[in-house]
Amino acid sequence: MFVANGEALDMSDDASSYIVSDFEGLSSTFSEMVELPSTGYCRLYKAKRYGRWFLLKCLKQELSSDTAYQQLLRKEFEIMMRLQHPSIMQAIGMEDVLIADGHYERCLIAEWIDGETLAQYLEANPSRSDRQRIAIDLAEALAYIHHQQVVHRDLKPSNIMITYNGSYVKIIDFGLADTDSHAILKQPAGTLKYMAPEQATKALPDVRNDIYSLGVILLEMDIYKKVAERCLRPIHQRYQNMDDLLAALHQQRKWHFKLMASAMIALVVIFALIAKVNAISHKASDLEKHTAELNFQVKVLNHEIIGFEDPEAKQKCISHWDYDHDGELSYQEAASVKSLGDVFTKDTLLRSFPELEHFTGLNEIDACAFWDCTHLESIRIPRTVRFIRQSAFRHTGLQMITIPSSVVAIGDHILEECPELETVIFESVLPNTNDGAHHLVDCPKLSAIFVPEFYMTETNEKKSWQSLKPYIHKYIEFRDPAVKSVCVSHWDSNGDGELSIDEAMAVTSLGGAFSGNTAIRSFDELRYFTGLKEIEASAFELCNNLKSVQLPRSVETLGENAFLKCDFNAFYIPSGVTHIASTALGGNHHLCKVEISADNPVYDSREDCNAIIETATNQMVTGSVTAFIPNSITSLSDECFNWFNRPEVTIPAQITSIGPWSFACVFQRVYCESSVPPAYSSLGGSAHLFPTEHPHPEIYIPYGSVEAYSKTEGWNLFVHRLHEFPAKPAPVTTDFSYYFKTWTNLDQLSFLNFD
Repeated sequence: MFVANGEALDMSDDASSYIVSDFEGLSSTFSEMVELPSTGYCRLYKAKRYGRWFLLKCLKQELSSDTAYQQLLRKEFEIMMRLQHPSIMQAIGMEDVLIADGHYERCLIAEWIDGETLAQYLEANPSRSDRQRIAIDLAEALAYIHHQQVVHRDLKPSNIMITYNGSYVKIIDFGLADTDSHAILKQPAGTLKYMAPEQATKALPDVRNDIYSLGVILLEMDIYKKVAERCLRPIHQRYQNMDDLLAALHQQRKWHFKLMASAMIALVVIFALIAKVNAISHKASDLEKHTAELNFQVKVLNHEIIGFEDPEAKQKCISHWDYDHDGELSYQEAASVKSLGDVFTKDTLLRSFPELEHFTGLNEIDACAFWDCTHLESIRIPRTVRFIRQSAFRHTGLQMITIPSSVVAIGDHILEECPELETVIFESVLPNTNDGAHHLVDCPKLSAIFVPEFYMTETNEKKSWQSLKPYIHKYIEFRDPAVKSVCVSHWDSNGDGELSIDEAMAVTSLGGAFSGNTAIRSFDELRYFTGLKEIEASAFELCNNLKSVQLPRSVETLGENAFLKCDFNAFYIPSGVTHIASTALGGNHHLCKVEISADNPVYDSREDCNAIIETATNQMVTGSVTAFIPNSITSLSDECFNWFNRPEVTIPAQITSIGPWSFACVFQRVYCESSVPPAYSSLGGSAHLFPTEHPHPEIYIPYGSVEAYSKTEGWNLFVHRLHEFPAKPAPVTTDFSYYFKTWTNLDQLSFLNFD
């Protein structure tokens, strides 16, 4: 809705405006005229002239003499005439046409498009490749529109046509479009579901309004989810133009093709191995298991199924929404969920649910949805949610929560009785609420409610939030002055000597801002830098006095040497991390505890290995804790357990290769689960599997495999230490957090390679 000449105009017109010739005048030459269903202020007709079908768009009869509406229709025509692109509806002209009721009406004439809307097209479940092609075509057309200084302002599936012949994209209906050169219709406009939050209050057109709408459409198309997620961020964190967005789309598509090629190669290798050892009957089941695991990982990386961090969240989701009964939850299944109901209410086993962000069909978080989930520490609200109902997160263990910019209203007591809650971040203006959220005062650890600087004036005027005014900040309060000095010098964009929450959230790269800085000691405020996807290589290298840091949950990659030679006692890696490069935590000599909540993180490749955990500890450290190798690891590269001082290690059956000096360590016992010895690379004989400067361990292998190990390079040097066991050792869990919680007194923990 918008207002012109004091009257409210209904701009929810979902009708298709299409394309037609190039003249303006009086015409009665149209025949076979048929009125089409329409809403809003216009009528639509399908009519034939010169043997071709056209679409006619004219004002409703009661509005035909209104000057404001006449200007609107004229404005739409002028905007369409300047847009000449194969994926955009082409205007032909404006004429006074004799329509079916016997009156002449001024009509916008456009070509007739023989097709269906994108919404109808998606109902037929087109292939992923077809959806990707259409998304690229749509983005390229939108980029062209923006290059012509036009903002569509009402981009949605019903305003996008897909032709029956060739499935080509056609953007239609420019009734709400705007340019700087037109003075009429500067009021807020759009369709609520697809409209950017700032579009409801900001009249001036902005290309980033369309980028937000495109993000919602991409989510509905179930493709390019990472690109869509950035499109839905607050306006200053979105792609700033369509050129950047297109580059991201092409990059992700290129990565997708590489991934699929790698997956196919990997599957070929797996099946070759199956054929090679098929004669060994007791190995066939193992290979089938690993093939199934590989297929699972490919589906996760290909964004076909969701990889859950918390088994409890996965169990609940599968039990309620696994519609195809395959034991997994696909992105499509998640996006089809319209309500959470009480599925998670009072679930005291639930600890984290970041995957909720993929439930893009949600318009609201139901009342009491997570009430009494006392151990729930982290969650990500979908950017499609507009309402959070009463007590939704009451009495949870949340420490920080981000309310996305799409949320316009929250219910009573949504965060009441949250004893660990420290920070609430609003990506836009504070939403409407009945109780003013004054219950937040009762959260004993609450220290800050952050609101972007752009919305502070409007926030201060909201009476329902006045009781929380002492907690509302736009600036980050740094504990460490040295850290603040660096942040302000690099990212204080308005020069006020402070770093606001929106300035922090806009940072996408740390670069070398902190590398080698021995003055910084604590940087827990890093958690507010939610625009970061990567802690780059050497970002905090040689920050010798840095003892504490909290990574934002947006981080996906820890680069090589990212925290080399810092001074951590403990380090927490959040659930978003999927890639950890070598020596990311190298040289932290006081590191005693590393907690990883990531689900199957990907480790940096090295010498074509599939996976590796590299660990180095001080020779003087002693302990009785067993070293565990996760079941996702398939290769151990050089020096992976160099100077690792633990009594024993179990090498899972899926390990197929071991690099030089992998066990330059002080293991007393090595358990090998596989009857087929892992291949060993000795670097031309210069390196031994168990170097002579260390005491050699006793090696326990499956019953009947002594001969195989005795004839394999590397292993054949330790025949006198081979012992058969009739059964495998106790099964090893695949919970990453378990592995690293049990590794205490670590001197260095670094990761390489799962690619």
